[in-house]
Amino acid sequence: MMREGIVWSETVVHGMGEPYQLALVELQGGGRRLLVRVRGERAEVGERVRERESASEYPEFEVSK
Repeated sequence: MMREGIVWSETVVHGMGEPYQLALVELQGGGRRLLVRVRGERAEVGERVRERESASEYPEFEVSK
């Protein structure tokens, strides 16, 4: 089952590789927050996001359309 939630906070990390976005997401149903990587379109605070399939061991989300 893919999880959905709302972005509480976000930042773009600039390091040695390509920049990437991290977001603190409150999962649907409330009470739990995850730090996740956001792929694709940049997510803004208050925006709804959903988990996407990934080979990564870490959760990856994208903006819900």
